Amino acid sequence: MVKLYPLLVILLLLAAAYSDLKERKIRNWKSVALLICFLSYAAFFPTHVNFIEHILWAVPVFLVFLAGFLFGKIGGGDVKLATVSMIWAGPENGLLFLTVMAFSGGALGLFSILPLFKYFWADLQVRIGRNQCLTAHEAMESVPYGVAIALGGSIAVANGYLAAP
Repeated sequence: MVKLYPLLVILLLLAAAYSDLKERKIRNWKSVALLICFLSYAAFFPTHVNFIEHILWAVPVFLVFLAGFLFGKIGGGDVKLATVSMIWAGPENGLLFLTVMAFSGGALGLFSILPLFKYFWADLQVRIGRNQCLTAHEAMESVPYGVAIALGGSIAVANGYLAAP
C-alpha cells in the first residue's frame, strides 16, 4: 500500500507531461490530485514524511515559478505542477528534482530552437493525435516545461519512495 501512492503520483506526472506536450496545458485537477495524494500519504504514513519540511521546500519553488509566471515566461500549470512536485520531493530529494528538471528543461529549450524541431513536431502531432495540437510555429515559440517538471518529479519520487525498502 505504501508504494501505491508514489506509483499513482508518477502516473499523474506523466499525464501532465503528455497534456503539456500535446496542448501546452496542465489541467488543475492533475495538480490537485497530486496534492491530495501527498496529504493522504502524509496522513496515513506520518513516519515517512516530515510534512512541514516538505512544505517549506516547496515555498521557494513556488515563489520562483510565480515570478516567472508574472513576467509571462512560464505557464500557471507549470507553477502548480512544480510546487506540488517539490512537495513530494521534499528535503530528501529536492535537489535531485531541481537538477533533473533544470537539465531536462534546458535540453528541451535547446531542442526547440533547432530547425529540425519543426519536422519532429509535425511527426509528433501525428503520433499523439492532431485535435487541439499546436502548429509547428506555435510550438517553437514555447517549451513544454511540464515535461521537464514531470521528469524531475518522477525521478525524485521514484528515488525517495520506491527505492526505499
